[in-house]
Amino acid sequence: MHKDKKIMDIKCKIEKKRKELDKAILTLHKSAEILALSKELDLLIEEYYELAE
Repeated sequence: MHKDKKIMDIKCKIEKKRKELDKAILTLHKSAEILALSKELDLLIEEYYELAE
């Protein structure tokens, strides 16, 4: 019986860590997306100022 409880506890911890990992991956994707959009914006601003000169 004790072994079953330990297995269930570990299973719950695994599920919790998987959810944390999924959340971290989504956050990472958002960060990467923000960086990409920021770089695109910088390039457009640079192009704008070059043309405006």
